[in-house]
Amino acid sequence: MGDETYKDGEEITTAEFYGRLKAAASMPTTSQVSVITMENIFFSLVDKEFDVLGVFISEKLSGTIQSAYQGRASSGSKAGKVTIVDINSTSMTMGFQVLAAGRIAEAGASLTDV
Repeated sequence: MGDETYKDGEEITTAEFYGRLKAAASMPTTSQVSVITMENIFFSLVDKEFDVLGVFISEKLSGTIQSAYQGRASSGSKAGKVTIVDINSTSMTMGFQVLAAGRIAEAGASLTDV
């Protein structure tokens, strides 16, 4: 926002963001997540014995999935525990698919089945 940078959900709340947006002279911009951040997130979960399913918006709309691929690749033997999916959509089209995946995972389905 302007000359300031924030990590969503960590350095600025949703309420603060929208409050600042109302008064902003220009629209805020976004940046894709860094490769090292993806790697850290994936492997903190793998280290806790989780299999990871990363679901991302279409690579045609964002470079974030490329950061995910690179983050997964940089971790060697742990990479097999991380599955990355380009959902080829956004918004609630993506949301409905993620909700369905979560439901079957919660019911005990394997990562492959999810």
